[in-house]
Amino acid sequence: MLAGIADIGNEQFSEAQWRLLESLVVEQLRQRIRMRNAQFSHPLSGERIQAIFRGEIEPLAFDYEKAKLAA
Repeated sequence: MLAGIADIGNEQFSEAQWRLLESLVVEQLRQRIRMRNAQFSHPLSGERIQAIFRGEIEPLAFDYEKAKLAA
């Protein structure tokens, strides 16, 4: 999976395909946040989750160099 993430920039997708991929990934990740929150007995409030979805919470930095090494 990590190798796929690191190499995705080499894909020849159309602009519409990139937009679709982005929306699918974002929705999947939103579902995963909800799922993990439930799995761990709801440590995040609904307001905190909505703040994450609105982009008000600083995400962890992705380590692209580590991803390249894993490829």
